[in-house]
Amino acid sequence: MTTMSVPLRALILAAFFGALVAPARAETRLKVNIWPHINHNIVALVVIPWTKMIEEATGGEVKFDVPAGSLAAAADIPDAIAGGVADIGFIVPGYSPARYPTTRAVELPLLANTATALSVAYWRTQVAHFNKTKEFEDLKLLGVFTHGPGQIIAKKPIASLDDVKGMKLRVGGGMVRELANALGVVAIAVPATQSYEVLSKGVADGIFFPPEGVLSFKLAPVLSHYYEVPGGVYNSAFALVMNKKKWAGLSPATRAKIESVSGEKMAVVAGKQWDERDQQALKLMADAGIKTAVADAAAVARVKDLAVKLETDWIAEVAKLGVDGKAALGMLRTEAAKATN
Repeated sequence: MTTMSVPLRALILAAFFGALVAPARAETRLKVNIWPHINHNIVALVVIPWTKMIEEATGGEVKFDVPAGSLAAAADIPDAIAGGVADIGFIVPGYSPARYPTTRAVELPLLANTATALSVAYWRTQVAHFNKTKEFEDLKLLGVFTHGPGQIIAKKPIASLDDVKGMKLRVGGGMVRELANALGVVAIAVPATQSYEVLSKGVADGIFFPPEGVLSFKLAPVLSHYYEVPGGVYNSAFALVMNKKKWAGLSPATRAKIESVSGEKMAVVAGKQWDERDQQALKLMADAGIKTAVADAAAVARVKDLAVKLETDWIAEVAKLGVDGKAALGMLRTEAAKATN
C-alpha cells in the first residue's frame, strides 16, 4: 500500500476544513409591495403564494420581506418598483392607460367566461405579440393575468342596459371608462379601495366590478342588483413586475428558476383563485338577497357593437408600437377558447 505524502495530505485536509468554513451561499432579500392590503385576494392568494414558489424554486436563495402596507398609491406602484422603493409586486396598468396601451386588449368586453382562460390567453399573447414593445422597459415583466368577467352591480334595479343610462357608476381605468361613456353612464373614477365609501355615501349608484369585488371589499350591504353579461362587459389587466436592477443582480441560473414559476404557470394560479372567489361572491350575493338579471341576446349584441369601435381604436393605437392588433386580438380569443375547454 502506498503511503500518502505529507504535503498531499496537508492539501486535502486544508481543502476539507476550508469547505467547512466557506461562507454560505448569498441570500437575496426582496421587498414585496402589497397593495391594497395583505388580506386582499391578489396579495394573499396570488402574490404571496408566488413569492413562496420562488423561494422554493431557488432553494431559499431568494427570500422576501413583506411590509405592513403598500409602499405607494395604486397608480404610483410602477414607479415605486422601478425606483427601488419596492423590489417586486403587481401593478394595475389600467390606472396608467397611456403608459401601457397593449394591456388594454384584455379590457375589452366578451372575451372569456373565466379568469383562468383569459389569464392564460393573455400571457401567451403577451409573449407572441406584446413583448416587442417598450412598455415595461423600466421593469422586469414576469407575468400577466386578469380578474374574472367584470359586470355591473348597483343599488338600483337593472333589467337592461338602458337602465344604466344616467347612473353614477364607479369605474376603474382603461376601456371600461370608454364603455361606460358609450352606455351613457356617469363615470365615478376612483380606485377599488374607495368603492364602499362612494356607494355608502351615495356618490355612486353602483360599480363595474367582477363579483369578487363584492366579497373583497365587503360591498353586499350597499348593493342590491347584479347585472351579468356572459363574457363580461369589461376586464382588467394585472402585471407581475420586478425592479430591473435587482433582476440583473441575480445569476442567470436564479433568474431561470424564477421564470420557471412565473409566466403561464402564474397565470393559472392567479386565474383559478379569481374564479373561485367569483363563485364565493356569487353565493354571498345570493344569500344577501342581491337580485340577479342576466343580459339577453339583444343586450349582448349591443355590447358587441360597442366593442367594435373600442377594438378599432385600440388596433390603430398599438400599430404605432409595431403591434399587429388584429392578429393579437385573434390570438387572445383563440387561446381563451382553448383554455376554456
